[in-house]
Parts: sequence; C-alpha cells; structure tokens
Amino acid sequence: MLTDRAWARNFRWLTLGIGIGLSLILIGCSRQPPPQLTPTSPPGALQTPDEETPEEAQAAAREAVADYLRALYAQQYKQAYDGLSAASKEHHSQEAFAAAAKEGQVVYDLDMIEVKQLEDGAAYVIVALQEEEEPGNKSFEVKKESGQWKIVYIEGSPFFPYGE
Repeated sequence: MLTDRAWARNFRWLTLGIGIGLSLILIGCSRQPPPQLTPTSPPGALQTPDEETPEEAQAAAREAVADYLRALYAQQYKQAYDGLSAASKEHHSQEAFAAAAKEGQVVYDLDMIEVKQLEDGAAYVIVALQEEEEPGNKSFEVKKESGQWKIVYIEGSPFFPYGE
C-alpha cells in the first residue's frame, strides 16, 4: 500500500503527464491546414508547348530517316511505309511500296547522316552512300506531320526516294 507521501508524488506525476499530453493535443489541433491555392489561369496554360529546339528537330529528322532505312534493310516494309508522309502514301499503296523495295537496295552509311537544311516543318537529310555503291550521298526530304518527321517519296524507289 502506498503511503500518503508516495501517493502525493504519483499524483503529481500523473497530473504533470496529463497536462503535457493535453498541451500536445491542443498544439496539434491548433495547426492550420495549408492554404488552398486557386489557379489564376486556365488548366494547361502553364504547360509549355511541345516545341522542339532546332537541335532536337535535326536529331528527330535524322532518326526518322535512319529508322526508315533500318526498316527497309530488315524487310519490315509496313514499318518503313508507316514512316512515309501522307502525300507519299497517296501515290503508293503499301503493297506497291513493298514490291518496289524488294526490287533493289541501296546501301547507306547510317553513321554519316546530317541535316543540311531545316525549314519550318521540312528538312533535307543527307545520308552518305557506302563506298561499295558509288561515292556520294542522297538527300531525303522529310516533312513534319502530326509531330513526327515523315519521308517524302513521290518518285524514285523506296531506297532512293524523290519528293515532288
């Protein structure tokens, strides 16, 4: 059994503990939630448009031509055909494109690709021919359609396309 003195000491500690606990609860409850920020502009207005830098546009145009040629080399004619511009597809069906691609192949040096002229929505991509072919290079005309660079092939052959 507790003596009066021990009981009084325990009561003080209990009172102190309850006081500290209540203080902590009150401090926690008095915190204000963060203010709700209301947008001052319509949704999407703060997003930057999907604009390419000239360097990004050149890299994307180079890659479009390289992907097109890789697909032709792998005989993935549908994938290569998908890399053509809409105007090119109006001039050539997928079946005619595949048949023409099977007729002949030009070997390019895919490490030697550069963009010579880049205009708004169009570019000329120069690809070097491998030495087994003939010395020189070929200029591919590419146009941007729906955010993607597409090969222009109106005349010539799939491996040696010409624009309009």
